[in-house]
Amino acid sequence: MDLWPNYSSPYSNIGNIYLELGDKELAEEYYHKALLFTLKTQSFITI
Repeated sequence: MDLWPNYSSPYSNIGNIYLELGDKELAEEYYHKALLFTLKTQSFITI
């Protein structure tokens, strides 16, 4: 079973746990939150 990429957020860690438990629908919901969280936090960072 492949784990989703880590978006450096607690949401993706929770998503990985649900994926391991076999609840793919709930896992995808948390990965979506993780992606939004990452996009939101990175939008304030300038290089």
